[in-house]
Amino acid sequence: MFETERLILRGFRDSDMDYLLKLWNNPVTQRFLYNDYIAPKGEKFAKEVIKPGIEKATLHVMITSKEKKGENGEGEVMGYAALVMLFPKNREGYLEIGLLPEWQSKGYGTEAMRFIVDHGFREFQLHRATLGVLEGNAAARAVYSKM
Repeated sequence: MFETERLILRGFRDSDMDYLLKLWNNPVTQRFLYNDYIAPKGEKFAKEVIKPGIEKATLHVMITSKEKKGENGEGEVMGYAALVMLFPKNREGYLEIGLLPEWQSKGYGTEAMRFIVDHGFREFQLHRATLGVLEGNAAARAVYSKM
């Protein structure tokens, strides 16, 4: 588990799949997370897309709030962030982040990404970090420009 000023970044648990499906099924976030039609995602999508993505990530964390508590008494789940070593030999990492709309535009994405990028260069000895962003995702572009 890692901590930033306002966030706790913890490992994925099987119970987090409901939060990830909530994120992927939100029409606002879905159109920027996956280059596909906006349509409801279910268990098959979770097993074939989300879970393998988590398993191939070098670092996959659930972003949770230090301040706002969820139903289980822990920090409310806000989204996820990941670092995937695309080419370990070249020390190149691919970055991902997804936040539920109610947590966007409050600096949480920037805070989480700063930690992930710093951790990647410091702990995984990255030479380069890359990411992709879909056209029209102005909020993500603003975060990435800050980085």
